[in-house]
Amino acid sequence: MTGAGIPHFYSTAQALQFAKANGMMYMGRQEIRGILCAWWRSCMYWDILASNFTLDFFFTAQDSSFTWVGPDNENVVPIRAEIHGTQYIPQVDGSNSKNFHHIYEYFDFRNAIWAPDDKFWPPQGVMCSGRRDPKPVPQLTSQYSYLLEIVDSVNAAVSRADIYYDFSYQLVRFDYRPSSAGYPYYTTNPVTQIHDYSTGFAYAIDKTQGNCSVRPIQNASFYASVTQRPDTQFYIHMKAASQLLYLDNTTYSYEGQRTVREMLCDVYISKQTDFTLPNISINFTSIFEFYLWSDSTINLTTPVQLVITTPDIVGYRETYNIYNWVPEDPTYNRFDVTICYDDNSQKSFTMEWPGSWESNIAQYQNQFVRAVTQTISRLTHVQPIRVQTPTFNFDSANIYFVATLLEAPPPLGTVDYQSLNIPLDKAWTTLKKSVLIGDFQFSLLINGQQVQFTAGSIKEHEKKNTKTPCINDPQKSSGYSVGSIFRLAVGMTILGIKFCQLI
Repeated sequence: MTGAGIPHFYSTAQALQFAKANGMMYMGRQEIRGILCAWWRSCMYWDILASNFTLDFFFTAQDSSFTWVGPDNENVVPIRAEIHGTQYIPQVDGSNSKNFHHIYEYFDFRNAIWAPDDKFWPPQGVMCSGRRDPKPVPQLTSQYSYLLEIVDSVNAAVSRADIYYDFSYQLVRFDYRPSSAGYPYYTTNPVTQIHDYSTGFAYAIDKTQGNCSVRPIQNASFYASVTQRPDTQFYIHMKAASQLLYLDNTTYSYEGQRTVREMLCDVYISKQTDFTLPNISINFTSIFEFYLWSDSTINLTTPVQLVITTPDIVGYRETYNIYNWVPEDPTYNRFDVTICYDDNSQKSFTMEWPGSWESNIAQYQNQFVRAVTQTISRLTHVQPIRVQTPTFNFDSANIYFVATLLEAPPPLGTVDYQSLNIPLDKAWTTLKKSVLIGDFQFSLLINGQQVQFTAGSIKEHEKKNTKTPCINDPQKSSGYSVGSIFRLAVGMTILGIKFCQLI
């Protein structure tokens, strides 16, 4: 760093060390900027510049009668450094020397770095290309749940939702309250929305009225991706766990560490060109900053926050705060859509596994329910969402699995693969047969050992007389004509799913 052709000292520490090596003399006291200071002087020669100069350093005075305290509560801090000197080298004007005078003012001097976590990392929102990435982007589990808070800085709005994600079942659930009573739910009551990516359906249940609305999963859904096939058709498929919040993007790089909500987080940053917004037709680049809290003691990565920033011409900035992150298998009853089907579209049943079971089998009930559900799906070729309200019980002689099998929904042609959509009666016949001939088998790791489970019996429950639910006709769904929705409505009525307007 130079001034008038004369290099400045690089740091206070270097200047002090240089002065001590050349001897320092106490000059008394002097007031600088209204602060009583101790004055020290050192006479030096700088051979690099062939210069003689005098360095005056002023520190806060140590005096019991003086009460001024520095910003870090230390009694002695530098206030000013002043240099007068002469450089003895030929000058442009023909003279053999030139004088120089530098003054260094110190403000808010601290003997340590306060909150040093992010002081030596790139500023927030700045992506530096070519940096080494000491920490790769972590992988998320395939099942998790969390509370999402979305802060819209532009419109000064906050919204919240509880989210449950299960990639193996291709299911996502959102619990939230619509901000207005408009399309598609026409209510401000609490709503549970369940997206089934194996069928392309989005179920929305009014938690107050008990009504159900069904519509195609929208292309703009946060968890949906769209794939174009060679036949030019577009199919919706579920984003993998690593794709959540664009975390699979190869442009992410490690930015450093910052403290968010009193947690020291690893920060990953990316420039996104495929992030779109409704009613914005121009191309723009967004900055995504993802904050992850890492607990090395339990080897757990917890998402904490995502900040999305767009150029000023777009004017969009949102902060996604993530709370109560649970990277475990959600209870499958979180995805209950039985209210959307009438009694003729359901078969409730009980399966039994005979044997001598110890009480510790109860701690494996989630694994057991998932294994049974997956086995039913594999043997009958039905989607996991059609196995509803599973319950695990046991006694000394049997394990009991109680559940409801649902009718097949009509295909929408918007999913990543063509589901077989086996009718309920056929699926039920196949399930009963697999149990009767001993084919309903799976294994689980119990107490460190693989245990084989073979279902011993299955029986259907008597039907209940329940009210037929209402499903709202989604005629305004984006990307679908009124004619296609009408055909969808007819197909669902045939299958025992009935449409009506939400009240």
